[in-house]
Amino acid sequence: MKIHSMFHVLTLVIVSLIFSMPLLTLAQENPIEPAQSEQVQAIQDAERDAEAHISKGMWFGIGCIFPGVGLLAPYFYQPAPPTSVLLGKSPEYIAYYTDTYKRKTQNLQFTSALGGCVTSGCLYGFLVVLSVGQRAF
Repeated sequence: MKIHSMFHVLTLVIVSLIFSMPLLTLAQENPIEPAQSEQVQAIQDAERDAEAHISKGMWFGIGCIFPGVGLLAPYFYQPAPPTSVLLGKSPEYIAYYTDTYKRKTQNLQFTSALGGCVTSGCLYGFLVVLSVGQRAF
């Protein structure tokens, strides 16, 4: 039985494709696109800067002294992000940074003010119970 050389060539090509495909799949990389890495970097920078710039103690005190106003104030007062950080950055970076910074500062302010409201409420409740207990005796 005579086998043609074309058969050998095609067999060799098919076998090489079968064995090389898994290696090509393992070697494939999925790098982060520059725009996506810029977005991630802007979000990380904004969250870090918001944590550093917000005075949690001040917002806790506002929540203690003005319970109702302290919870509403973070929705109306949102500090602007520092402009020195945004110099020389792309418009996409600035947009992501600004949105994340405002959202994070609002969240931190509200959380701290809520802690102050809860603390002053508990203190007020304790004082009421204490004064009612003194009247009973």
